[in-house]
Amino acid sequence: MSKPHLTPDEQLDVCQKLAHFWKPLAIKTHIQKTYGKHLAVETIVVNYRESTNWRPVIDKFREQYISDLSAVPLFHKRKRLDELTFFYEFYKDRKKYREARLVLGQIMEEVEGKAGEVSFSFTQINNNQFNKLTDEELKQEKLKTMAELEKVKKMKELIHEREATHGLGRKDAQES
Repeated sequence: MSKPHLTPDEQLDVCQKLAHFWKPLAIKTHIQKTYGKHLAVETIVVNYRESTNWRPVIDKFREQYISDLSAVPLFHKRKRLDELTFFYEFYKDRKKYREARLVLGQIMEEVEGKAGEVSFSFTQINNNQFNKLTDEELKQEKLKTMAELEKVKKMKELIHEREATHGLGRKDAQES
């Protein structure tokens, strides 16, 4: 099979997806659907993610992405949990287990309401948001929230399971 030739814009798209922490398989699917070109996962990893030629471009996109993320109002508890879950997966996929465990600890604090005054603000914001919803919209919000809580519950169980099997978390928890 011949090597696919991506246009400069398509190459930048690959770099941007990498900067936004997309997995190579997801990028491959995106390239296939969007441009009708086949790109091997190995090509994405070797020729883009690990390439020193594309590193400055990826770093620039990532800088902008992180800047945009910091502008998002992270005082919404669900948004914070989504972000923490994303970073947990990011570190876990890269076998950076210490960082992943620290993120799991943050998730647990968020779930258990140890995040301080932010929980109070979250309640106020949600009350204001929910006062304007119809009954049907409230039902939909309830379903979404219940699904998120299930994810968080599973994450919490994973934290406790990891701590039990690997003896992780106890020493670090005492130090902080």
